[in-house]
Amino acid sequence: MALSNAERQRRHTKRKREAQKAPGDAVSNLASRPFSEFYADDANVEDFEIPLLIASIPIPDFYHDGPAEFADELKFSELPDASNSLQRAEMTVACLIDAASGLAALINKHKREEIDAQLQLHANSQPIDPVAAKAKEADIARLKKMLARLDKQVRWSFPQWKVTGD
Repeated sequence: MALSNAERQRRHTKRKREAQKAPGDAVSNLASRPFSEFYADDANVEDFEIPLLIASIPIPDFYHDGPAEFADELKFSELPDASNSLQRAEMTVACLIDAASGLAALINKHKREEIDAQLQLHANSQPIDPVAAKAKEADIARLKKMLARLDKQVRWSFPQWKVTGD
């Protein structure tokens, strides 16, 4: 019996999801040397390591090709399969993006609360003279512009690091 378009699409989507969950990617099967050797030989590793050092973040060890080692606190979590240095590096990129997004959200929330507190102070104050009233209105406008900027999303461009066989 022939499959309907909807059923073919469901199966195609399921195969794509399973392929994304699979460890590594299409290049993993083609690699002639492990990522750990490439990492050790490449002069550009400082582009990765220096920002981490500045942020006081320990540098992940990609100098050996073994599997990922996770903290004991995570032993009950569903963890990704990262059995070699390339998969650990890919997992690190994903984790750093998630961490940056989470930290950006916290910073955004903090700044919003501080700006809202300043706006509340302005709402509760009554300037005595017209010059102070004008300064208050200018400050309120400036604070509202800041809130409007915090409403926006930003995008960063990265080189593609995951490759499928499609």
